[in-house]
Amino acid sequence: MIRNEQDFALDLDEADRLHDREPAVGTPEHEAFLRLLGRLAGYRPHILAPAVGPDAKAREGLAARLRAFEAKIAPSYSQHWQPMIGGDLRPHADRNAG
Repeated sequence: MIRNEQDFALDLDEADRLHDREPAVGTPEHEAFLRLLGRLAGYRPHILAPAVGPDAKAREGLAARLRAFEAKIAPSYSQHWQPMIGGDLRPHADRNAG
């Protein structure tokens, strides 16, 4: 359970380390990775909420690290769909021939 920003930072570091090693699906490391992602997701709204007070800069730094990690682990929408873009949009005359 994440109780504070320090716990969040430690879990984020661990999730980043596990992701870099690409644990195989079904292995204990992969299961640990999924649990970490769940904990991070549960605390995410707190990290991304507007930061105020003396710890604002630290939380903004954590929010930036979280966004970078999310970008790293999430496939890009454009990359995912790239092979399909234009796949059915052939302007060839023979497409309508029959």
